[in-house]
Amino acid sequence: MSISSARPKNHACDNHSFCAEQGKEDVLASLTSIIDDHDLTTALPCSPPLSGQSLETDLQRWANDSGIEAAVAEAEFGGLRGAAAASSIHPLDSVVTVPRNCLINEDAALESGIGQALSALGIEKDLLLLLYTMIDRHDKDSEFAPFWASLPQRFTTGLSATEEQVLLLTGTPAHVVVVEARQHIREQYRGAQPELQALTAAYPEEITSEMVAEDMFIWACDLWYSYAIEVEYPNGAVRQTLVPVAHLLNHSPWPHVVRYGRLDAQTDSLRLRAFRPCCPGEQCFLSYGPLPNLKLLLFYGFALPDNPHDIVPITFEVPEDGSKAERETVMQQHDIQLEHHLRLGPMSPRMLACLRVLAADAATLRKMLARSGQSPTEAGEKGSEAAVGLLGSEEDFTEAVSRANVVVVDWMAKWCRKCIYLKPKLQKLFAEEFPQVPLVFVDVNAVPGSLVTSNGIRKMPTIAVYKDGKKVAEHVASETGTGSFQKVQMSYTSYSGSNAQR
Repeated sequence: MSISSARPKNHACDNHSFCAEQGKEDVLASLTSIIDDHDLTTALPCSPPLSGQSLETDLQRWANDSGIEAAVAEAEFGGLRGAAAASSIHPLDSVVTVPRNCLINEDAALESGIGQALSALGIEKDLLLLLYTMIDRHDKDSEFAPFWASLPQRFTTGLSATEEQVLLLTGTPAHVVVVEARQHIREQYRGAQPELQALTAAYPEEITSEMVAEDMFIWACDLWYSYAIEVEYPNGAVRQTLVPVAHLLNHSPWPHVVRYGRLDAQTDSLRLRAFRPCCPGEQCFLSYGPLPNLKLLLFYGFALPDNPHDIVPITFEVPEDGSKAERETVMQQHDIQLEHHLRLGPMSPRMLACLRVLAADAATLRKMLARSGQSPTEAGEKGSEAAVGLLGSEEDFTEAVSRANVVVVDWMAKWCRKCIYLKPKLQKLFAEEFPQVPLVFVDVNAVPGSLVTSNGIRKMPTIAVYKDGKKVAEHVASETGTGSFQKVQMSYTSYSGSNAQR
């Protein structure tokens, strides 16, 4: 193909040692040991070991020749494709290491002959990436040909479902979202017709109308939505990227792989590391992230039972009583909305504030209107500190660490600068990635000193892991350590133990 990519072949990357930030290994090791000992780990389906037959594929041969290092190999599990551990995988091991020039992103597209031709037509980057994918996948001489060939010929997501399948969703919130998303993609394709016609006219032998048909466009959209991950590059740019070999890893609520979306500047490669062990021959999983079932269905074609990240939209109504005008005034003053989302776990402070106003009697509403400083949202936050995990007594602490098999406690102080820096980051991380693990905060100045001493707390902030009410691990956080801890992506989506194959 005359306009095929001309980027040079890569060479194997150097094998540099992994330089983790201070404290990352301690946190990973502590949490890994707890999760591996956790009773619910038995819920993870464990596929039988691989047979002795060779499972080498064109993709694996290309990956080896291109310098991609993988501790997993393509395998079949129950009639579905996945990735099996080729040998024992331990926490912090590299599961997949991919050199920069094997990553497919807008840079790869723009450097190719196809991308340059598309760029000359003035096509914007997002559309250029889709058109590049549609065309390059048909080029047998493409440097990515083995990767393109390893992908599904068709996807079964909400974007590519048949009209009959979409009709089955009628009457559900998913139906509206799926219909709108499908319409958007088709409108985007119709809007690209002038560029596509110019392209096929300029390269009639290399680019046929079949290559750029609507079904090929939808296929490319499905590919990027379901397989691309965000990768941060050394220059600070964050780009959607296709990662060969890593695309074989299926989803599980108990993943083995931590997805670091940052290119290693030393090795000029992307490394995906293990969070917990995987035995030889067992299927190795990752997580697609804390997504509700609607997005999983739309972009991946499956849903999870008891998904802790699932959300239910709910719209409240202002009571038709004599205080309706006062309620609406309070809500307008403090920008309180009637539309919210329910999810597993504590209610959001804004929903609590909304309910506080809707349930208030006339006297309380008058006080709210007279209050000039604190909003109902702030009042809701302060009135529900126990609900969000801030403990203030020894009795609260004892009850908190005993209510679940595993509880994480952040021993902190309000005067501690590092504690203040760490707290919102931990709250965000656990709300999004660890919804099933209780996270509580203990202010060392608000509880008896004997409690602090008996738990061996000497420095703040100290992150401690409690199992069955007993402290089994701890980590004294530093600013560099907290930064790395926040980036640890375990992304458990439920304790159901169900897995999804793509």
